Amino acid sequence: MRLTFELLVRKHFLDQRRQDDGEEMARKVFDLRKVDLGNCRIAVIENLECLGRVVTLCLQCNRIRVIQDLESLVHLRLLVLSDNHIEEIPDLRALRSLLSLDLARNRIARLAICSILLPPALAFLTLDGNPCADGTPDYRYELPGSQISLSFGLWTI
Repeated sequence: MRLTFELLVRKHFLDQRRQDDGEEMARKVFDLRKVDLGNCRIAVIENLECLGRVVTLCLQCNRIRVIQDLESLVHLRLLVLSDNHIEEIPDLRALRSLLSLDLARNRIARLAICSILLPPALAFLTLDGNPCADGTPDYRYELPGSQISLSFGLWTI
């Protein structure tokens, strides 16, 4: 499944699809503050430029392998990507407003590589259920800023 404008409309404006013209619907999608596309079988993060005001983006329980194309989401504060197939954390510094990142139950094996690539405002990072969390190693010292709260299942550092 592809992440398309039509999918956004179907998931968030089911009742209003036929009442609004294309321009009106585009404005409504642009004004969305919370987008929940969990369990949609999405494989690739794409086509998010139309989400100009989104603050919360939930993409849990999909088939996403790579975190990409999020740079346009300048107001994003919460990103949920749990239960996907993600293996590494890319450079996310462009998401300057991001406060919370949920990457639980993915396939992330190493965290040290991404330590300088996290957004400056990030306060919460959830990694439980990833190979990097096996044995609960203390990654706090590898992350920028001591304010980041890491979650490894029952452990919070």
